[in-house]
Amino acid sequence: MLSIQLTCPHCHAVKACFAGSGKLSPFREKENLFLELMQCAICHEGIVAKIKHGAVDNAQRLSRDQQPSEYSLVDHWPKRLEAEIPTHIPDNVKSYYLQGVDCSSRKSFDAAGAVFRKTLEAALRALPSSGSGTLAKRIGSLPEEVGVTISMKKWAEEIRLLGNDAVHEEAPFTEKEAAQLQLFTKLFLVYAFTLPGMLSDHKQTEAVT
Repeated sequence: MLSIQLTCPHCHAVKACFAGSGKLSPFREKENLFLELMQCAICHEGIVAKIKHGAVDNAQRLSRDQQPSEYSLVDHWPKRLEAEIPTHIPDNVKSYYLQGVDCSSRKSFDAAGAVFRKTLEAALRALPSSGSGTLAKRIGSLPEEVGVTISMKKWAEEIRLLGNDAVHEEAPFTEKEAAQLQLFTKLFLVYAFTLPGMLSDHKQTEAVT
């Protein structure tokens, strides 16, 4: 039996053990390349691993019957999908956004809704003149002078309302609602931080040249 440790692309468990039968299917026999179906010991989902018999630079070795072997992992599918993170956002906002994405990927949609709402709260605190008081009041008091448009306020309000549903409603938050909330959150971050940051970078580059 072949086994290896990977971050599972399905359940995202770190160093999950993947095991295969060791009955390798020929892929390119002249290059000693084979394919193997391997299964996560935690969620039981599978990957297809491309394996080479013989030493491979920078490749992870597979164990066979608990003994070192000449088998190395060359590649595998599917791979974990990495979230597209808006740039130029504060570190704490980035952390919350990634937590929300991670919760959604694990199908913890109620938790995702709550964290995306927290992402908005942290983002508002980082914006100039975002006001004080309740989240709704802070959204309403965002001034146009910092580049906040009517559409951005609407996105922020949708994030607030959907986030409230995730936290307070008895009915479970759905995958569709979590995906919608992630999209609204991403759009708000892009318009609030990414675009102004890109413009600032461009001006600095022009000033240097």
